[in-house]
This record gives sequence, C-alpha cells and structure tokens, in this order.
Amino acid sequence: MPLPVPTNEDPRPLWEEIRRFSRRKYGWALILLVLALLGIVIPVLPGVLFLMLAIAIIRPGMMARVRKMLNRFWKR
Repeated sequence: MPLPVPTNEDPRPLWEEIRRFSRRKYGWALILLVLALLGIVIPVLPGVLFLMLAIAIIRPGMMARVRKMLNRFWKR
C-alpha cells in the first residue's frame, strides 16, 4: 500500500470548512436552546389553564382577585 504523497494543494479549503462548521454549530445550538425552553414552558401552560378553570368553578371570588392581578401584570 503506497504512502500518501504531499501535494501542492492549498490547505485553506479545510480551514474554511472548519470555520463554516463552527458558525453553523452556534446556530444549531441556539435553535436547540429555544426548542428546549419551549419544551419546558409549553407543558406547564395547559396545567395552569386547568387550574385557573378549577378555581373559577370552585371559588368565583378568588378568581376575580386572580383576574385583577393578571390585569395589573399585563398593563405594565
């Protein structure tokens, strides 16, 4: 089996590929981070919605206070 023979090719294309991969790596990491955060938040939202509906059914007075608090929060 013959040994590899050095050629006169410029090694820059390999470095350019490494740089491009490095840039894409950060892009993919950002996308995965956003998806992970959405995965944490989204399952909680339906549970909170059902909890608020249960409070509204059981104690309407308490739900009125929660509604006022949420209105103050959203108007900021």
